[in-house]
Amino acid sequence: MGNFIEVNLRLKLKEKTPNEIINVLNYLTGRAENYNSLPNHPFFYMNKWKSVCNAINDDTAIQGKLNYFELNNRQWDLCIRSIYKDHGEIKAFLNWILPYIDETWLEFIGFIKYDTSDHPILIYFKENEIVFLTVRCEESETVFEDIKFNWSIKEL
Repeated sequence: MGNFIEVNLRLKLKEKTPNEIINVLNYLTGRAENYNSLPNHPFFYMNKWKSVCNAINDDTAIQGKLNYFELNNRQWDLCIRSIYKDHGEIKAFLNWILPYIDETWLEFIGFIKYDTSDHPILIYFKENEIVFLTVRCEESETVFEDIKFNWSIKEL
């Protein structure tokens, strides 16, 4: 049993990303109707691997899509916003795409928002690995009705 999640990612791929990876991402983002072949990676053995970048493929009532995958200055920009019922697909997707992420771009690449939590999980690309951070905010009211925020971050 999984939870519904909203995934928001924005990253650049390395210039020398293999065409096999580009073809699959074109399919996942709705830019192509089919793919030539799938890489041998655990992500592609998951039931809902097609939903990570394009929730229209999800067979549930909650669907959302806002993404692009474009070639800019010899590099591919990937932007994903998708809502689907997650069973670990997003972590498997990030594990698959990890070798192709351009390490010279931004460290913060997105967030995951579960429907069972008020706080997002932030996604960073640091030192050639994906880092997930949870954000917690405890708020309390003062006598003057101002709100104080007490933020804490924890690595998962």
